[in-house]
Amino acid sequence: MVSGNPAADFSPRLDGGGTERPRSRALSRDELAQLFEKIREEPSFGADNALAVKLLLALCVRKGELLGARWDEFDLDGNTPSGTVWHLPASRTKTGAPLEIPLVPLVVGWLREVKTLAAGSEYLFPKRRRDRRERVPHVGLDTLNAALQRVQHGLPPFTLHDLRRTARTQLAALGIRREVAERCLGHAIRGVEGTYDRHDYFKERRLALEQWSTLMCQTESGERKVVHLRGKRLRGN
Repeated sequence: MVSGNPAADFSPRLDGGGTERPRSRALSRDELAQLFEKIREEPSFGADNALAVKLLLALCVRKGELLGARWDEFDLDGNTPSGTVWHLPASRTKTGAPLEIPLVPLVVGWLREVKTLAAGSEYLFPKRRRDRRERVPHVGLDTLNAALQRVQHGLPPFTLHDLRRTARTQLAALGIRREVAERCLGHAIRGVEGTYDRHDYFKERRLALEQWSTLMCQTESGERKVVHLRGKRLRGN
């Protein structure tokens, strides 16, 4: 028997459920730069919310997967042959399959900051206030959605899930191969190709996510550098 409401941290109005039409919103690199600037300039946004936004973008994961994450899922020291990795269990993925997510150096640094802010909690983002109405022990989706509303002025509206679409779009702009980018999002490769291609592209995903996190940092700092990829010169959009 399930105790509590399994949908306690889900908001149809803010999280793309209910009767909303499929969305196509993705932030451009210029819009990402504006978002990072607004987050820095809004004192009430908070360091934990800022890190959550960066991690959602950099890891390409679903919002519930990140906000419900526990520290025992992470190897930040690279004590396994896979190196630094997030072992996302099957019980918490949309596909019902476990996912190994490579953690690149910039992301490991952000996660260590999160760990300091979590102050010993088993969750990356523990619930900040005691509320008997909320049965989840970690930050809910509504909390981060509400924070995001405070930094959207001057930008076309977007949701938390649009950050995931933004990450996928920017991976394409970097020239990342489609099958690698899709695996970065935890998507199964579709059709006949997916039937025969069972490779997890872990090493390729690590390289792709390293390029993406580097581009994020360049965008946040206002740099407009050329990104090198396998001998090609590709500019972020």
